[in-house]
Amino acid sequence: MKYIKVVLTAVSLILVLFTVEAQTTPPGKGTPDDPYRISTVAHLRWMRTKINDPISCSIKGYGKKAYKLMANIDLAADPAWIAIGKLTEKEPGIFSGIFDGNGKIIRNLNTGSSASKTEIEDCYGFFGCTTGAIIKDLSVEWKGMYVRRSGNQDFSAGGIVGMASKSTLIINCHSTGLIIPYSSSELGSASVGGIVGSLSSSAAIVNCYSSLNIRSNTRGKINVGGIAGSIQHGSILLNCYSYNNFDITSLEGIYSGGISGINWRSKIINCIALNPVINAVDKSTSMSYALSRITNNDPNSGMVSNCYASKSMIIKLTTPQQKQTIFKTHETINNGDDLTVKPETILNGWIEHHPEYNGIPLKKWDTGKRVNGTLPVLLFK
Repeated sequence: MKYIKVVLTAVSLILVLFTVEAQTTPPGKGTPDDPYRISTVAHLRWMRTKINDPISCSIKGYGKKAYKLMANIDLAADPAWIAIGKLTEKEPGIFSGIFDGNGKIIRNLNTGSSASKTEIEDCYGFFGCTTGAIIKDLSVEWKGMYVRRSGNQDFSAGGIVGMASKSTLIINCHSTGLIIPYSSSELGSASVGGIVGSLSSSAAIVNCYSSLNIRSNTRGKINVGGIAGSIQHGSILLNCYSYNNFDITSLEGIYSGGISGINWRSKIINCIALNPVINAVDKSTSMSYALSRITNNDPNSGMVSNCYASKSMIIKLTTPQQKQTIFKTHETINNGDDLTVKPETILNGWIEHHPEYNGIPLKKWDTGKRVNGTLPVLLFK
């Protein structure tokens, strides 16, 4: 009799688990023609679990499947967001699929607090690490990203993706809110950006904008950009604009720009930096810093073309050798030309001549709705 009860209990438990799984599994087959349709917080958690688990991600292929957001999702009841996709040597769980934001918004993303920051691994954002992924038509709103990295390892943090590589494409996306990264080691470096922390290996950010503010305090070197902290190895930033405030402190060096912190062997084309203030406190004794309105470009490998910046942007610098000063440079490649027309004139002008990128339509910029009363937003239909 006891044996029968144990069997019945086990069967009941399996049925309960199966029912819960069925309730949280979104409809769809995960193909481009029939993506998993995400409409609830439970659906989003299911997606994250499937991708972050090394077995279901790599062996069952959930990391390469297609997903589509069907409704705005509020994560206010989920106070500690875990990024989708992670990069570790022992447990691969990288996202390489398609995520169609469908013009929807993920609201109230949050992790940590000013008193208790969340320990992260190599990469953190709404997505952690991506390779060969397509992320499109998505807006994310961070209530607060309070993260820290211990040890001597590098890390990347971004509003949409922490680390995007190997031809990842992020297109028609927006981020807003607050990022506060911290590192405890002088040996590790950080890359922090409004859309992506680190962009590399022919990845691209196209037709995106960020109004996400960044306040950092790191012991190691830090790269900070309004769109991407660093871009490398044949990557591209195209037809984007930023409207971020930066407040950056480092013991080992700061590389910051309104669009990207550094540009190495990559391209920045038709981008606009409208950042009100870039405030940097470099505590290194080696004076290891570079601050610019657009980016800090490797003159032998990087390219900056047709970029503009606000004439009123203020770049402040404090070092052990000097008190806070207004940091200016007249080198136009890194700083762009002064913006003399409305941003949407330049952004929509590009789209008129280039309506698609890799077969994906570029959303036009809406002049009826505004960021902070003056700046355009993406027009989703």
